[in-house]
Formats: sequence, C-alpha cells, structure tokens
Amino acid sequence: MQKLIDLTQNLDEKTVLFPGDSIFKRTCTNNLADGDDYTQHDIDFSCHSGTHIDFPAHIVSDGKTSSDYDINDLAGNAVIIEISPDKSKITPENIINENINPGDFVLFKTRNSELIKNHVLDTEFVYLTREAAELLVERKVALVGIDYLSVDKIEDSALTTHHILLPNNVLILEGINLYNITGGAYDIFIAPIKIPNMDGLPVRVFAMRKE
Repeated sequence: MQKLIDLTQNLDEKTVLFPGDSIFKRTCTNNLADGDDYTQHDIDFSCHSGTHIDFPAHIVSDGKTSSDYDINDLAGNAVIIEISPDKSKITPENIINENINPGDFVLFKTRNSELIKNHVLDTEFVYLTREAAELLVERKVALVGIDYLSVDKIEDSALTTHHILLPNNVLILEGINLYNITGGAYDIFIAPIKIPNMDGLPVRVFAMRKE
C-alpha cells in the first residue's frame, strides 16, 4: 500500500480562524502532575475550525447534515488543481481543461497554502468565483476543497459560492493543508468526527496518489 499523505492542518491555538469564529481553547481538568489519577482536557472550538467540511445545512434551511452522509460518501476520486501564485481568484479558465468527472472531489492548491503553513491571517486570500462554482456544479462534482478559510472572498457576506455549491449537494472542504502535495489524481479519504445533525465538522483528510 502506498504511503498516505495527510492533508489536515493542526487544530490548536495557532490555527488561523475566520474572523468572528470561536477561538480554540483547551482546559486541563485533571493532571497527573497535580496528583490526579489521570490527565484530561476539555476542548472548545467552532465546528468550522481548521480543516473542516461544510454540509448543506450550513446555509440551507432543512438541508442535509452530517447524519445524511455515510463514511463511504466521503471517500472518492480527487483532482488536485494547482493555481498559479499570481492568481487572486479561481475562475472557469482554471477548470475548463481539467479531467473532471461526475462525482469527483476537486481540490484547489493556491498561494493560500503558504498562509496556512505560516499561521497567517490574510483577508486577500484566493477564493472561488461564482462562475467557477457554477461550472463545477455543471460538471456534477461531489465536493470542492480549498486551502484556506473559505471558498468565498471574505467580504462576501452573502456567501455566494456557498449558495451555489451546497444547495446542489456539492460539499465544501475548507482549510485543507496542500503545502506538501502536487497537483494530479488522487484517492481521498475524509473522516469527520462522528457527531449527528451537524452543519459542519472538523475532519482528518488523507490522500493517496493514483498510479
């Protein structure tokens, strides 16, 4: 078996968060060093922290939640598309000539990957345009992923791209760590924490390059 590639960023106090989201907190409730019988922590964070998946219920009233997806729905064929560092947004021109099939997961590696690596909050991150999202819906992809906080530009309070993808049951994967991976065809495995009826959840993401 090929070695798995971990596409998950660390979730901790350094994790870059979307402005306004709850900060990550960990509290030691019991500690061997203090004479307790065991060490244990409580953790508190937004379900959209770090590497996470958006389900339709995130922006769709009565939309599908984590309960509506089997683990097999979150494993599949993926195409990782590398976007030139000089590009500020993802457009149809970045997609049109790619070999994308219905049901594929499409992940975009952009200059954002440097921001995740260095724990930098930059509101001028690369995002997915409306037109690109519409093309991916036409291609009948199952999931779209990006290497930073959101598929939408930060000032778009209407979440335009979310509202194109999620109502069409195209899942969104945000905050993926693509720094050490190159473009191409992969098998992808996405494992959310198993909490029912959620609009989004932190995930662990693994990739394996196709031979």
